[in-house]
Amino acid sequence: MKLFLKIITFIIISIAVSFLGCFMYYQVVTADVYPDESKLETINPVCLIYDADGHIVTNSKSTSFEHEENIPDKLKYAFIAIEDKRFYSHNGIDPKAILRAVKNNVKNGGIKEGASTITQQLVKNVYLSGEKTLNRKLKEIKLASIIEKKYTKDEILELYLNKIYFGEGAYGIKKAAEIYFGKECKNLTLEECATLAAIVKAPTFYDPFIHPDTCLDRRNLVLKEMLKQKEISETEYSAAKRKPITLTEKIRDDTKNFTDEIIAEALKIIKSDSASDLSGYKIYCGISSDYQSVIPAPTLPDEVKDYSVLITENISGQIVGYRSTTGMIKRVPASAAKPWLVYAPAIEENLISEATKILDEKTDFGGYSPSNANKTYAGYVNVKDALSKSLNIPTVKIANALGMDKIKNYAEKLEIEFTNNDLSVALGNLTGGVTLSELSSAYSPFTCDGQYKRSQFISKIISPSGKTIYDRDNEKVPTQVFSPGTCYIINDILRETARNGTAKKLASLPFAVYAKTGTNGTSSGNSDAYCIAYTQDYTVSVWLGNSDGSYMPNNVNGGGEPTNIAGEILKRLYNDKKPNSFIPPDDVAMVTIDKNAYDERHEQIIATNPKVNDPKFWYIKGSEPTIYSEDKITPTIKSSKITYNNGIIYVNIVADDNVFYELRDNNESVVATGNGVSELQVNGLKNGKTYTYTLTPYILNDKIKVFGQKIKLPSIKIDGNKKSEWWND
Repeated sequence: MKLFLKIITFIIISIAVSFLGCFMYYQVVTADVYPDESKLETINPVCLIYDADGHIVTNSKSTSFEHEENIPDKLKYAFIAIEDKRFYSHNGIDPKAILRAVKNNVKNGGIKEGASTITQQLVKNVYLSGEKTLNRKLKEIKLASIIEKKYTKDEILELYLNKIYFGEGAYGIKKAAEIYFGKECKNLTLEECATLAAIVKAPTFYDPFIHPDTCLDRRNLVLKEMLKQKEISETEYSAAKRKPITLTEKIRDDTKNFTDEIIAEALKIIKSDSASDLSGYKIYCGISSDYQSVIPAPTLPDEVKDYSVLITENISGQIVGYRSTTGMIKRVPASAAKPWLVYAPAIEENLISEATKILDEKTDFGGYSPSNANKTYAGYVNVKDALSKSLNIPTVKIANALGMDKIKNYAEKLEIEFTNNDLSVALGNLTGGVTLSELSSAYSPFTCDGQYKRSQFISKIISPSGKTIYDRDNEKVPTQVFSPGTCYIINDILRETARNGTAKKLASLPFAVYAKTGTNGTSSGNSDAYCIAYTQDYTVSVWLGNSDGSYMPNNVNGGGEPTNIAGEILKRLYNDKKPNSFIPPDDVAMVTIDKNAYDERHEQIIATNPKVNDPKFWYIKGSEPTIYSEDKITPTIKSSKITYNNGIIYVNIVADDNVFYELRDNNESVVATGNGVSELQVNGLKNGKTYTYTLTPYILNDKIKVFGQKIKLPSIKIDGNKKSEWWND
């Protein structure tokens, strides 16, 4: 019993000491913490964003506070229901919410759920950084307690609603009501109040302009929580839930909304979904006024409301220019996916070369029967023409032979995900779609010797304490997706696309451009139009469409206005200079193919005696044709003479200028080479030894040696300084 009492006493004392220690630590950490009330009356951006020129950029569009008398009760209840159910009963800290969060975090094995009250969120937005540290949390608790004593609950709620970020540059409820619904706060309907309450958790992710379905789901969750809290009736809930989200027409501000994209990107980096967690951070991006100025504001047809343009610096993957009316919405990439989704993987797997002939004809693939864009078919076409002219049937045939597993494997290396497994994937029908930055990123291997580099706004993030928590320059080694040879061959094809294919509007540019277009639509109209155009330095990505998915006219396609926009940007980028062309890597070889055999029998046979109209194709080394054309001309040596004098063997040869030859010894080692009429010499001979050589003529066909008949020369025995001479004609 005495032992038991001692244990109990020890436990009680330990708890008391621990509690006292915690209390003293709390007092020390929060000793100088008091709220500056003037900060509650000003509107500041969530974090500081710096462009590449070192200037602070902001997306704030707020002008003034919305006073409590103009904030409808249903708006207050919407926020309380989803953000802080016991707002009116706690004193700034909610113990029940803390216990629930601790339980769920332990269960999930990490900090995945917070327990901040509305008062704490107000404090964090106004006074503290978003860093998740114990000291910051203790300061937050003290400030929340002080705020609760100095202000009424309705005053706190008013301040909170005026300080939080709603996305689209809207800080505060007044501007949010105007931007999203075009009305004053006091006139908001129940479903509109619930929508605004839904947005604040992750303003970019729940932006109804960009992600209407995602926002609708969360809005209905807010309504359901309001019903549970008995703030609305079952009738009100049912009526509001049935209504769609009806937004005002978005005011086009296509020069500054990159700040929303930067905030969304930063939240991914710090692994958070709350914009308030970025409070106090400094974020540096690659956007520069020099690049912004080269992006034209396009004049669009009445049926086309939206566009997005990206300029990416290839060597770093940094987005340096951006204009958009929609933000990074996900859309079906259509034929703009073909080069990296089908053709490059098939070349990498040695399934095709750019010379491979494929029959372009109406084909049924087990119930899937795609058509070419113009409903016409070209018969046998080579891969180079199939991609540069964006023919659908050959693409699907290649994808069918390649297999969906390999297609998805390469897509995953490019950070592209989709769930459908049907052959429509080959034509860019990817479930969920891709953003324009993801599409731009997928082209990065073609400009970086096969390495994947993600297109990204942010270059660096500095925490409120001054620590660099992210630096793009220190990222891991890029993923090698394709070989340099595969990428060079794709570039050769996409160069042809810009010359004579679907992006031929770029042909007038006075330098090499590589491009691919894409159009998604039906006979009723087109919903997406793309052009991805690049040089060795930059990738320019353009999308036209409507964010609501409504159709544009069929004459709005990737080869039209998107290509014009890309061309104008490239023209401005290279106003006083020209880009370098891509250099052939060591793993490719160009081969001239016999035109007659290629056209008549679809055979890839080396043209031994090349003619002007014989086609030339690039091959991955080791996959070149090995058969020569029937009109093969055997390289011959007209005459040869071998002599010896004063320790040197001389070989005099007469042949045509285009005939080369190798002089080899008994070990088949090449000891001398030449061409046409020349004299070869062999030194370093040993007295008394007999030397025997062979002479093999050859001609060059695009760096490939075509050998003639080997000639064995008479043997020569070295005997002092005697002269010897033999002829061999």
